[in-house]
Amino acid sequence: LGANDFDLRLILALTGDPAKLSDQPGVKGVLERDSTLLLSIIYRLNNGVDYSNKLLRPAPKPIYPFAVSNAYAKDYKTLQKRMVKKLNYGSRAIITQPVYDVENAKRLLEIFQEAKEISIRETSKEAQLIFGQFPAVRARTVNFIDDNVPGIKVPKKIIDEMNLAAMDGKEKEEEIGFALSKQIFKEISTLHPKLHLMTHNRFQLCMKLIEG
Repeated sequence: LGANDFDLRLILALTGDPAKLSDQPGVKGVLERDSTLLLSIIYRLNNGVDYSNKLLRPAPKPIYPFAVSNAYAKDYKTLQKRMVKKLNYGSRAIITQPVYDVENAKRLLEIFQEAKEISIRETSKEAQLIFGQFPAVRARTVNFIDDNVPGIKVPKKIIDEMNLAAMDGKEKEEEIGFALSKQIFKEISTLHPKLHLMTHNRFQLCMKLIEG
C-alpha cells in the first residue's frame, strides 16, 4: 500500500530460490507460502479490500502483478498448471527464466496459450509471456547454468561450442559466446518480441544485442 501511494503499481511476485541452493552450510528456508500468496493479496487489494476482506478507504489504485516461470521442465503439464494458478490469481504477465533454445520457446508459448484458455480469470485473456534472455559469453557460465540452476536448460550443442572456444583463449571464447547469444536473441525475438534481458552488469553486452 505504501508503494501504491507513490504510484509504484507493477509488482513482480516471486518465491525465490530454495535455501538448499545457498553457499551457506546448514541454512534453512523460512517460507510460509509461495508467490501465489502475494498474488492473492494483490488480487484482494485490486478489489478494494485487505487480506482479511476488510474494506479499504480509499481503495488502492490498480496494481499490475507479474509472475515468473521456469524456462524448461521435464513435465510441461506441471509447468502449465503453475502458469494457470498464477493467471487465476490475476497475473498480467509471466516472465520466464533464460531461454536458450527456440524449440523450447515455441513449447512455452504453446502451453502458455493453453493456460490462458484454461484460466478462469478475465485478465488472463490479455496476459503476456515474456522470455528471459541472459547472454552468456563464457564457457564456465553456460556450464554452471546448465548444471546448477533449476528450470533452465542449455542445449548440449551450445555447451560443446563454448567449451571448445574456451580452449583457444578468452578473446575467442567471448567472440563465439557473443555470436551464439546474438543468434539465440534474434531467433527468439523474431518468434516472440517480448523479452526480459538480464546480465551481470554488462549493459554494453545488452546494447550490442539490441543494436544487432
